[in-house]
Amino acid sequence: MAQMEAEPTVYFTMNGPDEFRVVGTLRDWSIIERLPSINVPTLVIAGEFDEAIPDTWRPYLEKIPDVRSHVFDGTSHCTHLEKPEAFLSVVATFLAGYDAARN
Repeated sequence: MAQMEAEPTVYFTMNGPDEFRVVGTLRDWSIIERLPSINVPTLVIAGEFDEAIPDTWRPYLEKIPDVRSHVFDGTSHCTHLEKPEAFLSVVATFLAGYDAARN
């Protein structure tokens, strides 16, 4: 991370100025077609005011076979910092469900 901050040229060339609306050389790269091959329970989380807008993460909900999601009210992209107790509760519930299904 420190190297990227010290010399961001490659990062900005590949991504552009924003990770969520890529306009750099990675703009045509996508993982969407591979999402159906994810074969483990997956939790997709976002904040109500997240930079990652629903159009960004909706394909994950539509294409990953065993997916759950949660949008945290009143938070941005750093829900784990803004509402740590709520974040940990959602993750713990997800993991407990996974453990219960395995046993």
